[in-house]
Amino acid sequence: AGIMEEACSEDNAQTVVSGNSKPAVVNDGQHSGEIRELGPALKSLVTCLRLLGNSCVPFTFSERRRNFLHVLGNIIDMSDNVQVLMTAVGLVGKWLVAHGCDGPMTLKERNSF
Repeated sequence: AGIMEEACSEDNAQTVVSGNSKPAVVNDGQHSGEIRELGPALKSLVTCLRLLGNSCVPFTFSERRRNFLHVLGNIIDMSDNVQVLMTAVGLVGKWLVAHGCDGPMTLKERNSF
């Protein structure tokens, strides 16, 4: 399965919310192959992303929405944590594949992602 299917899968959505996050294998040169659990701060970040992504924030044109989409873009561009990236890609991917009025993104926003 591709990254989009993995990020948008129900299994991936439930593992972090329930607290049973999958350990990530680290490959940064110093700790190659080491398995690291998602810490409490990153678990909280993933939970907040999911809550905001499933709320009305992405669907209302406001400063909150603009900030949220900006944060998602920054996470996709700069995050080095697989679980956080999968969460962000899952949210954005769900909106990108939505047809018509089902997705919260404008054409300009869709093109930027």
